[in-house]
Amino acid sequence: MQALALKNQRAEARMIFSGEVQLKPVGTAAVLRGKLQDMSDNGFRAIHDCPDLLAGRMVRFEHMFFSGWARVAWTNELGGQIQSGFQIVRD
Repeated sequence: MQALALKNQRAEARMIFSGEVQLKPVGTAAVLRGKLQDMSDNGFRAIHDCPDLLAGRMVRFEHMFFSGWARVAWTNELGGQIQSGFQIVRD
């Protein structure tokens, strides 16, 4: 696992982070397997194979080091891969 700060236009610093992440969209029995790309204090980005994971959708996520709830912020297809950005929802 790497932890490098990415410099860009984002409001929060992102860290390169890897590993499998499970995504369980609310209202379905589906369990999507994704690959974590990077994360910040309030969100993360993952590659997965579900183009229907649309902005606003809530998911339960599980990674080997953390788990919780997140809202899909965006989903795009880029270079033949589907990526989504997630905002972590805290109580």
